[in-house]
Amino acid sequence: MLRLESEGGSSGVEDEEAAMIGKMKNPAAKNVTARLAHRCDNVFAKGMEKCHEVMGGLKLKCIGVLRMFGLYICNKLDVLTICEDAEKKKESSKICAANLKKIDGSNTFEEQVSNMENLTAGLEDELRMNMHVKAIKMPRVENTLLISDIKEKMKGNVAYTKVIIKSLKEVLQALMIFFVYTIFRDAVKMITNYRSNVDFNNKFITARFWEIDHLRESEGKDCLHRISKLEWKEYGLLKVFGLPTKVEAKAARKPLLKWLATLFFVVIVVAVDRYIKYILSKVLPMTIEEITNKAVHKTTIRLVGKGALADLINDILTVNKTRGNDQEFSNEQCLFTPIETPLLYIGLWIAMPLFLMLVLQVIFAFVIKRLVLFYVLPFMFPKRDRVRMIFLYNKILFNRHKNRQRARARIRFVADRWKMNENVVDGGLFSHTSWLKTIVIDRMFKTGECIYCKETNRPSSLIRCPDCPATYCRACVDELDGDCYACLAQDGLVNSTRTHLIELPSIPDAAPKQSGSEVH
Repeated sequence: MLRLESEGGSSGVEDEEAAMIGKMKNPAAKNVTARLAHRCDNVFAKGMEKCHEVMGGLKLKCIGVLRMFGLYICNKLDVLTICEDAEKKKESSKICAANLKKIDGSNTFEEQVSNMENLTAGLEDELRMNMHVKAIKMPRVENTLLISDIKEKMKGNVAYTKVIIKSLKEVLQALMIFFVYTIFRDAVKMITNYRSNVDFNNKFITARFWEIDHLRESEGKDCLHRISKLEWKEYGLLKVFGLPTKVEAKAARKPLLKWLATLFFVVIVVAVDRYIKYILSKVLPMTIEEITNKAVHKTTIRLVGKGALADLINDILTVNKTRGNDQEFSNEQCLFTPIETPLLYIGLWIAMPLFLMLVLQVIFAFVIKRLVLFYVLPFMFPKRDRVRMIFLYNKILFNRHKNRQRARARIRFVADRWKMNENVVDGGLFSHTSWLKTIVIDRMFKTGECIYCKETNRPSSLIRCPDCPATYCRACVDELDGDCYACLAQDGLVNSTRTHLIELPSIPDAAPKQSGSEVH
């Protein structure tokens, strides 16, 4: 504060100001009054400083211009004389004191200052609250609403997925029930045919079949001993683990078509899956979005008015605050990266089941049915299995007897009309005794034929009768007990009423018969 001193000491202005400020009860009013007094003194002090700046070099310039004549004139231009005039200082102090007295004379000054202080505090609180809401609360509410929206969408997608999965589960259960029904339907049908029809799939030769044959052989009864290839083909006989029949191959067409349809569907699904993965891998980088949120909040409070109090309030309330908000958001974390189905998974859980389906349901489906027919059902119905084997054995044995009767009739017919023992003149390259036939053709092809069972074979494996051109296989020679039936027919030992000879057991003390045969 500007201190004024007269020739006799302090002017007393400072004491008056201090006494006036001391009367005030509001600390804010005291501070405002003190600041006003201080600024009033600073106004006149700055004026004196400006006077010193302007008039500082004036005396020297005057002496420099007037030289000798300027000593008297230029002394009046001294800075201390002009700028430090006591009357001017006293006048400025009176002006400041008069302004302070005006403030002291106002009864509402302290109340106005108090209201101004409260208003300033309220404005600051409201400003802080607005800034807090805009900078923190509003983004938080927006993020909360955005997350809530995402949650609701996810809930809807999850509910939709659950409905789809539940529907697929019901469809799969229905398909499984239908599949089980189909299996049991076929099983029941097979068991019914097995028990009701003795000729149902009864054309397979098993170990039990040969047990029956060995038992009849040991008892001295008619038996088969073996089954020729011609008989296998003529009677349609099969082995349990042999090739599929035409009926079985035809029955495998429908499962094959189903398997091909399944394979086509699986290939389409795998191809679409890999194609979608490829498309998503190309499209996904294009869907990444970055959102930049930049905002600037400016708050400016200005008070328009004139006068010392208006300037004072303007200095107190002038607010110019700027708050910036710079945020970046990206949806990259919310995007799911597509995962390609591993080849190991495709091979283990798709290709392997398809291969097993092809093997078990198409290729070897007949093997499973045969195993059920000849191992499971005989275990369940052993008596029925024995009846089926006896029926098959009797059928083959009966057909063999019929074929042997025809064969004997055929040989007798040939022997009566063709002189088998007549010498045949062979000659030429293509005769049956030429080297081309015996060395080349007979070794490459089965050109020989048994006259009894009509089974073809290589001539080297056949037995030729030394008395006629008839040839027999070893099995037929054993069956005829080493006799040539063609020779017997030529000798008249067999005919249409006495078709073959049967050796009778010897009777003691009885004359042997000449023919030693029995007609059958």
